[in-house]
Amino acid sequence: MNESNNTVMEDLRALPRAAWFIFVGTFINRCGTLVMPFMTLYMTRHGFDVHQAGTALLAYGIGNLGAAFIGGQLADSIGRKNTMMISFFSTGAVMVAIPSAEGLWWIYGLMLLAGLTGEIYRPAVNALIADIIPEEQRLTAYAANRTALNAGWAFGPSVGGFIAAYDWSWLFYADAVTSALYGVIAL
Repeated sequence: MNESNNTVMEDLRALPRAAWFIFVGTFINRCGTLVMPFMTLYMTRHGFDVHQAGTALLAYGIGNLGAAFIGGQLADSIGRKNTMMISFFSTGAVMVAIPSAEGLWWIYGLMLLAGLTGEIYRPAVNALIADIIPEEQRLTAYAANRTALNAGWAFGPSVGGFIAAYDWSWLFYADAVTSALYGVIAL
């Protein structure tokens, strides 16, 4: 058992430095996923009913579906890094806009955009990992990136609860900051 742990650690140490920037960025970005776990509470506390909140989440999900197709096309046509920059910085702008949206249809539209812009980076990141990691190390790299994503997802909503207790709008601002931070890391 100890030998297999050494192998995993050795495999991780052997990954190129660029991969670690991706993993750290993935962790930070997923830590910033503060809005989705709290969107229903945010909307119901701001006068909307549960059905309207559910529709906002549906809009986000539809954006996510579109992101897989658009993100892959963008990654191939304009490049991985450019696709990531579009995703991270546009997501930050959308997140900042949501708390000041006036009217339900604006929220639906912004949530659709949040789902789209927030996930178009993913095909680009996966392609980038394949581009920079030798084939024999890819399993380790994809596993490390997934671990960073899951760890960020586990950590972020906990912090989000504290932020929401202070001010609901700060959930969106914190999400925007973490998206922009990943953009800076990717630069």
